[in-house]
Amino acid sequence: MLGFLHFQSCNRYCIGIFMQGQTLPLLIGVDGGGTGCRAAIAQMDGAVLGMSDGGPANVTSNPVQAIENIRAAIGSAAEAAGMAARLGRAHAYLGLAGAQSKAQRAQVASAFDFARIEVAEDISSTVHGALGGRDGIVISAGTGTIAASLIGGVMRNVSGWGFHVSDQASGAWLGRAALERALEAYDGLRAHSDLTRALLLQFEDEPNAIARFASSAEPVDFAGFAPLVLAAAEAKDAVGRALMERGADHICRAIGALGGLEGSVCLTGGVGPSYAPFLPVAMQKRIVAAKGTALDGALFLAGRGLTGVTA
Repeated sequence: MLGFLHFQSCNRYCIGIFMQGQTLPLLIGVDGGGTGCRAAIAQMDGAVLGMSDGGPANVTSNPVQAIENIRAAIGSAAEAAGMAARLGRAHAYLGLAGAQSKAQRAQVASAFDFARIEVAEDISSTVHGALGGRDGIVISAGTGTIAASLIGGVMRNVSGWGFHVSDQASGAWLGRAALERALEAYDGLRAHSDLTRALLLQFEDEPNAIARFASSAEPVDFAGFAPLVLAAAEAKDAVGRALMERGADHICRAIGALGGLEGSVCLTGGVGPSYAPFLPVAMQKRIVAAKGTALDGALFLAGRGLTGVTA
């Protein structure tokens, strides 16, 4: 959790004066996405006491499941830290995929009994975690996609409107696009490749099976095929490379829309870093390693009201 320690180090003296003689409240950070969630319990001085992984936590796709998985992950982290009895005084920040509406965020917040809780989309926690206090642009491509900038304390984001109408370059988008290409190859509309043949083989060369799968599949289900696309692209499979090039084009346009003609760019998420070789050389030179994770960002945001740090 180096990113969180980076955020907190400059505030430890102030914390000591502000909270002298009192028991420091715990911080809870949650990073929730379509594939899974992570929770961490930390002290205000930056010491992480416990962490845990959990199941999918996309509030739009399945809010009831998301709440159950978040609760289980926080409980496991608190148990690992031996701090379950102190959770009632904790300050929590939940950065969750799909938490787009006020009603969705309120539904999640009402399910927990902490001293303070903030539920938000995972954009802010992802950006703060990756940039660690510096200016820059973050492209986080996992099950979904986040494209955002933080310049002079002002955050902007583009795309990321959800799998059904957006989230280009994400794992879910790659998986769906790959299945589409497999069906087109089956119909003779496009040339086959090793990737399209492998995908059809997974469905026993039965295109109706792909259609049935797609009719009820969630974004995380489509994202399950993304590793095949990444491996195919690395092996120079024509279809795999074409899909990665399409995703890279979207990333370039997103960076441009965010005013990113210069400055640092972080590629994060399960899929994001794999796009680096498909970006223009000039843009590749601007890529920097993330300072921390979205979980680091969530912990930072959980404590900002107590430390005086502003996001």
